[in-house]
Amino acid sequence: MTEKEFQTVMEEARVPGCDTMRYRIELGNGIVMSVQASWGHYCSPRQDMLLSYNEWEIGYPSKVLDTLLPFAENPTMPLSTVYGWVPTNIILDIINENGGTVKIVYDWKSRRTAE
Repeated sequence: MTEKEFQTVMEEARVPGCDTMRYRIELGNGIVMSVQASWGHYCSPRQDMLLSYNEWEIGYPSKVLDTLLPFAENPTMPLSTVYGWVPTNIILDIINENGGTVKIVYDWKSRRTAE
């Protein structure tokens, strides 16, 4: 996945009527995680409704991703924490290492665990 494709998916993942939240995404191999950016998230820049961010907040992945651990707010609970200021290139590496595709998860309750 390219950065431009990622930006398109993140724009499509916006929750209707909400400037600050996006639906979770599912990677090609089934890993589900939250990827957010707004004034209230650990991202850069900390602004709403931008088309592009340098760094994002990832939350509550369904599988431990070693690449994310240095960004963990609480590294002792890697599936129940947020990961702040994760650079876009690292997110793209994670996507491409885990199936290369992204699907938007519209079901708020789904928290599938990758096998």
